[in-house]
Amino acid sequence: MFISYVAVGVCLLAGSAPLLLTTNDKQRQKALDRYARKVNLAITDDVRPLVVRRITIVERFTLIGGAVGGLLGLVLSVVLRAAGATDWAASFAILLGLAIGISFAPVGSVVLTTLGIAAGPRVARMTTPAVTDYVPRLELRAVPIALGCAGLAIAGGMVALGTGVLQGHRLDAVGVLVSPGAILAYVAALGYAAALILVRVVLNSGQPAGSTQELAWDDAMRASSLRSLIHTPLAIAAASVVVTFLDVGSRTINQPVLIGTIGVAALVIFVVAMITVAVTDAASRPGQHYWRRLWQDADPVR
Repeated sequence: MFISYVAVGVCLLAGSAPLLLTTNDKQRQKALDRYARKVNLAITDDVRPLVVRRITIVERFTLIGGAVGGLLGLVLSVVLRAAGATDWAASFAILLGLAIGISFAPVGSVVLTTLGIAAGPRVARMTTPAVTDYVPRLELRAVPIALGCAGLAIAGGMVALGTGVLQGHRLDAVGVLVSPGAILAYVAALGYAAALILVRVVLNSGQPAGSTQELAWDDAMRASSLRSLIHTPLAIAAASVVVTFLDVGSRTINQPVLIGTIGVAALVIFVVAMITVAVTDAASRPGQHYWRRLWQDADPVR
């Protein structure tokens, strides 16, 4: 099982850089076409070198960040296994580190792409885009809601065990605070705090562009980086809720039927709600959200 998680991590890392890992021109063109369709932009001859450069920089940061995160996750998994953690928990640490590295590392590329650009005519915006111009409100709102649900799940477990509603033979009220679900909640909260800071860094970085097409591609790259920042704490917070419910349920005894039913119903409602959010978000083509906000209705540059 441990090796299988490592293999999955390597596959995810390789899949995060399709352009950089292409082996011939045909594969590269297919990768570029996929990028263009995803963000609803064309790759013309005049912007092609710039687009390839920026995508390559993003993917290089992604690979480096994912490799570093995966390595740290591997070290953590070895420590957890030595401490007596289950194979599942130790293996999950690898994917967690990998996901964090992949999601947060590309932010550096947004700043780097503003460097080393030759002087020349520049287009300028009439207004300054906000984070809501790049990230759908549904995704922005889902993160604090998921974090709140994670906190409620932990608090609910503590209250139930502390008042005797649930009886734990391997878990008590204080133990919930250091349970796997709680640890995931802490990581998600820290990740969200870091994301909010990095969002400002990205929004405050320059956008030098010699044409509206270059600026549009810069918006596409920026939107992708900002959305990846939001997705990681959201996914970890959602995992925290599920893990907390399952952990508390599996380590308690003599559960009253009503309490058990309420717990199962709450977990099902949360999972269904998260699936609904994911499906709704995917149906709205979130990769083109920036285009609808900044480019569809009016020319936002002069």
